[in-house]
Amino acid sequence: RMPPSVRSAELRFQSAPERYGFDAVLRLLNYDGKALASNDFAQLGYLPDQIDLLVRHGHGPGGSVLFVGETGSGKTTSMTALLATHPGIVAGRQFAATVEDPPEGRILNVSQFPVPRSAESAAAENPFVPALRSLMRMDVDLIVLGEIRDAETAHVWQELNLTGHKLYATLHAPSAFGAIDRLTSRLMGLLPEAVAGPDMLACIVYQKLLPRLCPHCRIPARKAWGSDPALAARLDAYRALQLEPDGFFVRNRHGCPHCRAGAKGVIVVAETLEPTARQRELIADAKLID
Repeated sequence: RMPPSVRSAELRFQSAPERYGFDAVLRLLNYDGKALASNDFAQLGYLPDQIDLLVRHGHGPGGSVLFVGETGSGKTTSMTALLATHPGIVAGRQFAATVEDPPEGRILNVSQFPVPRSAESAAAENPFVPALRSLMRMDVDLIVLGEIRDAETAHVWQELNLTGHKLYATLHAPSAFGAIDRLTSRLMGLLPEAVAGPDMLACIVYQKLLPRLCPHCRIPARKAWGSDPALAARLDAYRALQLEPDGFFVRNRHGCPHCRAGAKGVIVVAETLEPTARQRELIADAKLID
């Protein structure tokens, strides 16, 4: 059943044949959420210094902004928010285009190009490649690549960076540093010295989505952990980190009328990486370890 707050939505459909028929997965995309609330990075859960980093590199010249994480970690939502708040795009002074499979949400003043990919066409030419090469000849100020997932898209991403295009892209990786390992892996095939270039990576954002505790029924950690000496000692140890133990809470799995099993929505927990000159040297020498 659709939540009453959702006025416009779309279903993403993916299926695969199995022994006795097909398995199918439907993903509900809330266009209202992507168009409105998701543009507020603070509301998503980003910290002020992380927002400053995103805006500085995402809305400024040079280098790519990579959003990395596991499937379902909200990468596209955050990337869409960065694009939808770009002052040059909002004002119509700059031309932005996305290449996605499929486009998620509707972004004002942005051309969104759908590029379908399927298991049946996996052996053929990656359709992202000709689409991206076409954009290179269209004088685009900012290009959004839905996902870097193979050597072909990785090399076109590299080429676009070297030709001076501003880029946003997503990538599956286990951490911010893990994104560099993935780009320089045998699967992607990019040279470490190329990835280390100052015109390649402006910043990397790794994020996860965690359940937001219900403020009505969350349990103070001191109360929940008080009977366990080890957990109680952990709370006291937080004082050494200048963290107030009374500010910690745990989930109430029984829930209440205001939530579902003690959780009410999700929040972003993010790790940001702005490579320093020394880190770029280590990347070039393949010595930067996650």
